[in-house]
Amino acid sequence: MAKSPNPGAGSNARTTPSPDRAAVAAARLSADFDAAESAVVGKLGAARLAALSGAPIKRLAGQPVAELKAKLGHVLDPRWLFMQRVCGKVVRTDATTGRQMPVPLATVQVEDTDCSLFAFHPVGSPWSWLFPFNCRREVIATVKTDACGNFCVWIPRFDIDWVLRWRTLRLCFPVLFERPNWRELLDDLRERIPVLTERDPRGPIPGPDPAPDFAALRRIAAMGDTRAAEALARFETLPGAAFGEDTSALDQALDAPAALRMAPPLPADFMVDTGGKKGVLSRVALDSVAAQLRLDPKAFEGFDPQHWIGPMRRCVNIHVPEWVPIIDVPDITFRVLQDVDGDGVEEVIYGESHFDVRWNAGNLPFVTLEADPSARVAPDCFPDEQIPCGNAPAIVMAGRLPLTGDPTTFDGATGYNLRTNRPHPSGTSVDALPNPTARSPAYGKLSLLGCHRTHPAATHYRVLYRHRAPGSAVFGPQTPFVGVSWWLYRLNGVGVGEWHAPTSDANGWYPINLPAGPNNWLPSEQLLLDWPTGGAYPDGTYELVLQVGTLPSNVLSSAAPVAVVVDNHAPGFVFDIAWRKAGDAAWLPIGGNCPVVHRGAVPVAVEFRVTMDVHSEHFRNAYFHPTVCGNVGMVRTGGSGGADGPLGFEHWHTTVGDQGGLMQAVYTLPAAAAQGSYGFFARSVSRAFDTNQVMAPPTPAFEYEATRVYQDASRLFAVFNAD
Repeated sequence: MAKSPNPGAGSNARTTPSPDRAAVAAARLSADFDAAESAVVGKLGAARLAALSGAPIKRLAGQPVAELKAKLGHVLDPRWLFMQRVCGKVVRTDATTGRQMPVPLATVQVEDTDCSLFAFHPVGSPWSWLFPFNCRREVIATVKTDACGNFCVWIPRFDIDWVLRWRTLRLCFPVLFERPNWRELLDDLRERIPVLTERDPRGPIPGPDPAPDFAALRRIAAMGDTRAAEALARFETLPGAAFGEDTSALDQALDAPAALRMAPPLPADFMVDTGGKKGVLSRVALDSVAAQLRLDPKAFEGFDPQHWIGPMRRCVNIHVPEWVPIIDVPDITFRVLQDVDGDGVEEVIYGESHFDVRWNAGNLPFVTLEADPSARVAPDCFPDEQIPCGNAPAIVMAGRLPLTGDPTTFDGATGYNLRTNRPHPSGTSVDALPNPTARSPAYGKLSLLGCHRTHPAATHYRVLYRHRAPGSAVFGPQTPFVGVSWWLYRLNGVGVGEWHAPTSDANGWYPINLPAGPNNWLPSEQLLLDWPTGGAYPDGTYELVLQVGTLPSNVLSSAAPVAVVVDNHAPGFVFDIAWRKAGDAAWLPIGGNCPVVHRGAVPVAVEFRVTMDVHSEHFRNAYFHPTVCGNVGMVRTGGSGGADGPLGFEHWHTTVGDQGGLMQAVYTLPAAAAQGSYGFFARSVSRAFDTNQVMAPPTPAFEYEATRVYQDASRLFAVFNAD
C-alpha cells in the first residue's frame, strides 16, 4: 500500500485558515486575570468579609476587590483579598458507554450561597441527607467552558476562609458537609479484603503509594455494592496503575465526589398519598418534622422532602438526633447554563449544587460538574494546533493519533499502533525494558482529521472505505460513509453557543465550507468524520481514502489510502474449574447452581485445577487468581501456559503473533483454611487502545499500557467440612 504524501507539500494551493491559537489562549488568560482584578464584593460576600474582619459591611459591599486592597489593605488581613483559582470541567456521561463527554461553551456561574438545612440522620445508616430551604444565592464569578468543557475561575479567598471557619467551629460539620469521594470509599472497601498469613507469591508490593488493586476491590464490591463495582470498572481503564504512567486522570477520578445516587430512607408518614395535590407532601413532611422537634413549622417554609442533598458522610463517634435543623449554612456553589435548544437563551444544565468542592484541601481538587441529559456535548478534544495542509488531500489524524508522518507510532500500511500495549518477552505483566514494537488496533469512535480544502474548485469531500474481515485476505468493495453526522459548535457574535451538524448526501459527499460566522467551529474545522466503529462498521482492517470534488460525483483529487485496524471485542475464553481431595486421582467438575466442595468431616487439603483457554488475534494478556475466605490463602503447586506475576497466574503476549492459548494451574487449599465461600477470577484483555488517550510529556504520547477492552469471569463455590 502506498504511503500517504506529506500533507504540507506543495503549499501554493489554498490552505485551511489557521488562526493564531496561542494568541487566542493568551487573550483568554489575560481576560481571566482582568476578571479576577475587577471582581466586585456582593452583599453576601460583604457580610462574610465583615464577619471575618470586623469591618463595616457598607464599606465593603459593591466594592471591587482591587479597590479594597488599595483602600483597606492596611487594616484587612491581605490574605483575605487574595484570589483563589479553581479549575474544573463540565461533562455529561454517556448512558450507554459510561464515557464522560465534554460540554463546550457553557456558562459556569460561581455563587455565594446561604441555605438553611434539615439534616436527616436515619437510624442505623452510615449516611446522612440534607434538605435545603430558604436559600439565598449571589453570583460572584462567571466563565465560559472551552472546547473541551474545561474552565478556571477566580474566587475571593475570604469567601473560602469564611466557609471553613464556620464549619470548623461546629462539631462534626467538617465531616457532614463533605461529599464522600471514591478514594475514601475504596479505602473503606479495602478493609474488607482478607489479609493472607502466607507470603504473597507475587512478592512484596513496591512503594511508595501503589495504585489500588481495582480488580480485587471490584470483586468485593460486586457482592454488595453495584455502584462501587461500576466505578471500579471505570477506574481500571484509566492510566496510572502501571509503572511510569501519568496518574493525573486517575487521581482526579478518585478524588471526585462519588455519585452514589442514593435516595434517603424517609419515614412512612412522608409517603402519604396526596392525590397529586401540589405542596401537600411538603406540608405533611414539614408538620411531621416540626412535631418531632417541637418547633413552629412556619419557620421552615420551603422545606421539600423531594429535594435533597446526599448521601453525606456521617459522624459515627457521637450521638446525633434523627432530624436536626441547621440555619444559614454558607457554601460556594456552581451553576451551569447552555443554550440546548438553539433559541438563543441559555438553560440551566447543572444547578442547585451544594458542597461540590473540599475547600479545606491543601491543593483544591479539580472540580467535575455532571450536566443533565439535555446538555449538548462535543466529540473528544483535539490538539489546538491546525494541521498544516498543502494542495494534496490527506487523512492526517484519528483523534490524537497521527496516521501519517510518524512511522515510529503508527504504521499506515498495516493500520496498527506501534507503541501502545507492547509485547512482553517474559510473558508477565511486569517486563524489563525495552519491549518489542506493538501491533495494537483502535476501538470505539474514531475522529478523523485532515486536509480537504486543497483544491480551488472543490466544494465537497467524502471518505470511502474498503473493509477486510479478520482472517480474510480480500478487501470488499470501496464504499462511502453515508449518514454519519456529528456536532460542531462555536460562539456567535453575542457570545451564545450555536451548533451545526454536517450531513452527507446519498453518495457520502459533505460540504467543505461550513456556515459562516465570526468564530471557527469547534472542536476543529478539519474534522472530516466522527466515525462510530462497531455496529454497522464491524471489526477488521479498513482502507480509508479521502476525495475532494464537486457534486454530483466529480472527483477532483484523491488522497493516498491509509489503513486502520479496528477491534471492539475482548478476547473470548473458556474458564473451567475442577477439584479433588489431595492424593485422589480423579478430578471432579465444579458447576451448576450453588456448587459445593465437601472436603471431609475431618477436613483435608483440597486441590483445584483451573483451566483458561483464551484466543484472539489481538490478545494482550490473560490471568486468573483465587479469591479466599478468612486469612489462609491458596498456594499454587503447578501450572503450564503462564507464570506467577503481579496479577496472578498470567500470560502476556510475548510477540505480536501471540494469540493466547491454554493456561492451566493447580492450587491447594490447606486443611486449616476456614469453611466458606471461595472462588477464582479471570480476565482477558485486548491490545485495543483509545486514539484520544495520550501520555503527558516527556513520555511519548502513545507509550503506555491501558486496559480498555476486556472480559471477566468469576466462579464461586462453598467449601464445607462434610463427607
